[in-house]
Amino acid sequence: MQFSSNLFISEGLEEKKDKIMKKMVKKRKIFPVYCITLPRNPHNLLEIIEYHQFLQKHYGIYEPYVVGIAGSKEEATTLVIKIIETVYNKTSGFDMKEYFS
Repeated sequence: MQFSSNLFISEGLEEKKDKIMKKMVKKRKIFPVYCITLPRNPHNLLEIIEYHQFLQKHYGIYEPYVVGIAGSKEEATTLVIKIIETVYNKTSGFDMKEYFS
């Protein structure tokens, strides 16, 4: 699991950011945490994936690039809007891969 240096965090998790990231790298169980990642499908801007899904076997091959972390699905949706607005305001476009690389 890779994390962006421009990682966006929902308000409720800011103080726990480092602890959560360490547990995620070690593939420890933590609930509820939603990850906002760069998409596997090139037609999407971002993906929201509940963290525990990464603990399943079929995600073993996929190395997610996390650009945001939220504590609920609603917070994740709000954070996605914030990320898209930020990227657009800074680049006048929607190329998430370029912005986060």
